[in-house]
Amino acid sequence: MVDHAARSVSECLELAKDDATVLAGLVDRRFLWGGFGLFGSLDSDMTALLSGPDAGRWRDAVGDALASAHRFAPREMQALEDEPDLKRGPGGLRDLQRAIWANTPASGRPMPLTQASLIEAHRFLWLMRCHLHLLAGRAEDRLSLSLQPGIACRLGLDAPHKSTEPLLLDIFRYHRRNVLAAVGVKSVRTSV
Repeated sequence: MVDHAARSVSECLELAKDDATVLAGLVDRRFLWGGFGLFGSLDSDMTALLSGPDAGRWRDAVGDALASAHRFAPREMQALEDEPDLKRGPGGLRDLQRAIWANTPASGRPMPLTQASLIEAHRFLWLMRCHLHLLAGRAEDRLSLSLQPGIACRLGLDAPHKSTEPLLLDIFRYHRRNVLAAVGVKSVRTSV
C-alpha cells in the first residue's frame, strides 16, 4: 500500500486512530528521504501504539483495513474464477499482506515471510502482476482472459498444442488457497 502525505507525527497518529487504512499504511512505514529524526519519532510512537495496552485493538484494526469481504454473488464469483483480481480478490496480494501483518511483533514492524508456501505465493503473485501491467500497458489487477495466454508464455507455462490458461489459473488457485489458509479463510466458495 503506497501513500504519501505531509503531516506532523501527532497528526499522523490522530488520523491513524480514526482511520484504520491510515494505520495500516503507517505499519508499513519506511524512511525514504528527509529528516531521520522526524521519522524516528513517528517510528517510536507507532511502536508504543502497537505494543501498548491497546495493541490488540490496533492490530485488529489493521487486519480489518486489509480484509476483503470474500462474499460474492455467484455471477461475481464466476468472474473471479475466470479472471481473478490479483490484488483485491480472495487470496490476492492484499490477503498476502494481511498474513504478513498478522505476525507483526510488538515493534510494529512486519516480519519477513518465512513459510515456504507464502514465499512462493508472494513471488508468483507479484510476477504475474508485473507481467499483467506490462502486457496491459497500464496498472491492471484483473487477470483478463485476453491477457492470460501472454502471461502464461512469459512465465514459461506454454507448451506446444496445449492450452496454457488452465495451468496458469491452476497455479494461481494453488497459491490463493495457501494465502487464504494463512489469513484463516478455509476456502473460497465457488458456483461453477
